Parts: sequence; structure tokens; C-alpha cells
Amino acid sequence: MDITIAKSSGFCFGVKNAVTAAQNAVAERSDDRKLVMLGEIVHNRYVVDKLLEGGFEICEKAEDCPEGSIVIVRAHGVTPDEIEILKSKNCEIRDMTCPFVSKIHKIVRENALNGMNIIITGTNGHPEVTGILGEAEGTGVKCAVIKDPEDLESLDFPLESAILISQTTFSSAAFKKICQTVKNKIEKYNVFDTICITTESRQKEAASLSEKSDSMIVIGSAHSSNTTKLLEICKGRCARTFLVNSAGEAGKLIADGKILPEDRVG
Repeated sequence: MDITIAKSSGFCFGVKNAVTAAQNAVAERSDDRKLVMLGEIVHNRYVVDKLLEGGFEICEKAEDCPEGSIVIVRAHGVTPDEIEILKSKNCEIRDMTCPFVSKIHKIVRENALNGMNIIITGTNGHPEVTGILGEAEGTGVKCAVIKDPEDLESLDFPLESAILISQTTFSSAAFKKICQTVKNKIEKYNVFDTICITTESRQKEAASLSEKSDSMIVIGSAHSSNTTKLLEICKGRCARTFLVNSAGEAGKLIADGKILPEDRVG
């Protein structure tokens, strides 16, 4: 069995920073304050379970965080309203929002205050997208979350009045298609390619590796935008592509004959 591990495998630096901050909070704990993840810090069951064992609890909403607790804001970021709620509860906020996401927050905030409507390519309801949308709340502008060029037809505002940005983990190929559709409507300086460079290089590498592999293993969670994009890319090029969460699941694929001894495995 010939196994090739993608050079870009593993956590991006934003997630690494958030996980490290949480691990440090466990190691440095010196009082009885609650340790809280505001949403799962990463879509990785193994890492989350280890942090729960270390004393963390998960709260999905800021208002559910205990008074005075230490709260880790994950790399996805949160809305300004949630930050204010945490402050009102005297929480110690350790904001680990990815710098790439913080950049998008700034772009949306500044443009919304200038009266520009917001178009986001991404998944509606995804924590990152929710946090981004929060920056436009109260400004009076309209926001839309789209996934493909056809979604542009249902907008209730003219493209000329909008900026276009992207969720950091959105499909690079899909974003380029949407950019082609809007290029004569939205000024070039109002289109922001905010897809994370790690995401883009990882997607390109997944495409290349899956094209020359007999079988592919994508390690991650079905709840992760990053993982689902990689799975989709690999499945389009390698029929025997499998999603696993653990080494045990990978071993079962071999035991069940779904991955063969003679395979070139990506």
C-alpha cells in the first residue's frame, strides 16, 4: 500500500491558535472559574472530547455562558452583540477569531456603515457567516448569503449597490464562477476574495492528489465546511473516497476491503 499524505494536512494556524489557547487555559487553571467554549472550538471530536475531559463545557450562545467564566471565542468568530453579552456577564474573553475572519468583519463593518449591501458566498447558518452578518446589523443595509451564480437572481437589491465577499472556507472554484457572473455589475474594488489561502491550497492539493489515487481518506467532521468541500472535491475525482474521524475508522475501511492492499492511498 502506497500512502501519500497531503503537505497541507492538519489544522490551519487559526484553528491551531484557538486549540492551543484552550489547552493552555486547562493547564494554567488556578481557580474555580468555569472554562467555556463558545461553540465547539474545532470540528474534531477527539480534540473537543479531550478539552471536555480537561474541564471545559460548551455553550452555543453567549447568554448561556456562566457569569465570570473564561470563554474561548473560536476561530470562526462571533457577532459584536455576543461580545457585548459576554462583557455584561463579566466573562474573561479570550478571542481567538482567525485573523482572516477578523479582516472580513472589518470589511463588512466599514462598507455597511457606508451604505453598501453585503453579498456573502458561503453557508447560511454557519458560525463564521453568522458572525460576519452581525457586523452589518443595525446599519440598515441588506445582506444575502449565496452558494452559486443562480442565487444572484433572487436578490432584492441591485448588484451595483453591493460588495461581494466570501466565507474563508468556501469553494475557491465556486467563488470564481460567481465573480465571473458579477464582473460587469460589481466594481472590481468591491469584490473581496477572502477565501483563506490555506483553504485554497488545500483544495488544489486535494484535487491533484485524488486524481492520481486509487482511494482517498479525508479526515475530519461532516459538520466542517472545510471537510465537506475537500470530500466533494476528492469524490469528484476518486470514486473510493471516504470520510473518517479516527484511526479506528480508517482501519475498518481496510478490514472491510474498501481500501485494498495494492491501493495508492491519498
